[in-house]
Amino acid sequence: RLWGTNITRLEQTDLAVLESQVDEAQFSLVKWGLHVPEEGTIEAYAAAAKLIAHAQSLGTKVLKESVTGFLKNDKGRVSGVVTGSGHVRGSHVILAAGLGSVPLLATENIKLPLTGREGLLANTAPTKKQYLNTLLRLPGLHMRQTLDGRIVFGASFAGGQPGDDPQATAEDLFNQVQKTFKDGNKLEFGHYTVGVRPDPEDGYPILGSTGLEGLDLAVMHSGVTNAALVGELLAKKILYGIEDQMLKDYRMDRFKSYAKL
Repeated sequence: RLWGTNITRLEQTDLAVLESQVDEAQFSLVKWGLHVPEEGTIEAYAAAAKLIAHAQSLGTKVLKESVTGFLKNDKGRVSGVVTGSGHVRGSHVILAAGLGSVPLLATENIKLPLTGREGLLANTAPTKKQYLNTLLRLPGLHMRQTLDGRIVFGASFAGGQPGDDPQATAEDLFNQVQKTFKDGNKLEFGHYTVGVRPDPEDGYPILGSTGLEGLDLAVMHSGVTNAALVGELLAKKILYGIEDQMLKDYRMDRFKSYAKL
């Protein structure tokens, strides 16, 4: 509440009203829960496509190229990027390439303290029935329902390990999902994905200056959750030279390992 979040505690009966399709036995396991009405979900690929399309309508040119390094002027300032088909120049470069940021910064002898962590997400087949009204988190399981009716689920927001047999892991989670709902037996398994999350050494975003003039960095988990705020703060820094106090705790130079290779 100190952060301005409208968070409320709900007892078992309130939880059952909020999520009426969930078997009430699930709520007896947790006793009570927290509800944050203003929090929600978004499909990252759809949001990205709309944002890119809007930018293009304003004159932005999108290049689908692999970046292999950086251009620098005679004073050492980054002035663009090197791609497989040539050079692309720009007044400022923002590196937002997830794990791909590591080898790119290494070309400039900068060590980025970032590793990858696998995480499994699974999906039911689309269903017309509305099973969920919120993003629901239960012990060992989180779920949300998409606009096309799929229930997306996983074991942990931090990145549930797929194990040696990801298919079996996904099916075990699906069995939990079926048991969670009153009509869970009507759900069908869809598919699963295994993604690799960028994992900073201390778990917190790495934002802002890289030590090279003209090059800023943005890497974090969760990128979708933080994207809007990070974009706004970095835009203010780059365009107007205003570095918000919030950015200072997330600079790359906080790491003792941050140094030229």
